[in-house]
Amino acid sequence: MRIRFLGTAAAEAIPSLWCECDLCRRARETGGKEIRRRCGYLIDDDTLIDPGPDLLTQSLQFGIHWDKLRRIIVTHAHSDHLAIDELEYRGGNYARISRDVEFIASPVVKRMIETRLERSVADLRLIFRPIAPGETVTSGDVTLRAVRAHHAAKLDPMVYLIERNGKRFLLGNDSGMIPPEELAPFAALAADAVSVDCTGAFAHQAMVNHNGTENALKQFEFYRRIGCVTPETRKIVNHFSHNGNALHGELVDFFAPHGVEVAYDGMEITL
Repeated sequence: MRIRFLGTAAAEAIPSLWCECDLCRRARETGGKEIRRRCGYLIDDDTLIDPGPDLLTQSLQFGIHWDKLRRIIVTHAHSDHLAIDELEYRGGNYARISRDVEFIASPVVKRMIETRLERSVADLRLIFRPIAPGETVTSGDVTLRAVRAHHAAKLDPMVYLIERNGKRFLLGNDSGMIPPEELAPFAALAADAVSVDCTGAFAHQAMVNHNGTENALKQFEFYRRIGCVTPETRKIVNHFSHNGNALHGELVDFFAPHGVEVAYDGMEITL
C-alpha cells in the first residue's frame, strides 16, 4: 500500500490566505514544507480520500492522473475535506469521464451534495456506498472500517481503518480524543501506519474537536492499548492549523523523541 499525503493543513491552510500572524509570515518566507494545503490522501493511485478545495493544484504538482481512480472516500462534509462545487464538474458536459467510481461516505455527505447541487450523486458518475460509524465496507480489495470521530457530530465524522493486501492504514485526522472503549471495531487490528490529528500543535491543547501535541501522543497511547499501534507501526501526525503556532521543524524536534513522524505535503509512505 502506497500512501501520498496530498495536503496536511486544517481548514485555513498554511499560510492562511488573509492572515497576518507571525506563523503565516514565516511560512511564506520559508516555503518548502511550511506550505500546507488542505488535507487529502491518495492510496495506490486509485483511491482518493477527501477531495478538498486544493485538489486541482495537488494533482498538477504531484502528477496524478485521475483516469486511474476507482473510489473516493470522505471522512466528513466540512468544506476543507469535501469541495462540493468541484465535484459538480464530474457531471454533465463539464468532463469526459470513462467510468463511474465508488463514492464511500455517510448518508449526510450524500444529502449535502444533492441539496447543494440539486442533482443526484449518480449524475456525477459516482456510485454511492453508504458507511456509518461501527460499520465495515468492502470495495474491490479495499476494506474500510469506521468509528465515530470526536468532531462535528451532526456530520457523522469518521476515523477509518483501511486495509489492502494485508496492510493497514489508520486515518484519524479531524478528531479530538477517542477513548479506547469507543475503538472496539479496531481492537487487535495492528496497523502498519497511524495518522493522528494535531491541529492545535503547541498553542491549543484543550480543543474539543481536534488535538494538540500532547493529546496526539495520548491518542497514540489509546491506539496502543487496543492493539492498533505496535512497536512496528509508523506513527504520523497531520492536519495542522496556523493557529497552532508551529513550524514543521519545530514539530519534528518535539515528536522525534517519541518516534512520531510529522507529515508534509507530498509525503509518501509505502507499507
